[in-house]
Amino acid sequence: YYSGKEFIIKTTNNSPVNDYIQSAKLDGKELKTFWFTHEAFSKGGVLELDLGGQPNKGWGTGGLPPEKD
Repeated sequence: YYSGKEFIIKTTNNSPVNDYIQSAKLDGKELKTFWFTHEAFSKGGVLELDLGGQPNKGWGTGGLPPEKD
């Protein structure tokens, strides 16, 4: 728990048939990866997800998370 740090998740086009992420923004900046760091989460902020009925195969292709030792 991070006292005073609020992390909000907002969605657009949210419905039972729109279960694929079309695009994402983290604090207003386009997110090209399907992941973000724990540090970004713990700082608080806003994750915006635009949803759709078909996969967007171009989204989330910005690379893999760093490996942990």
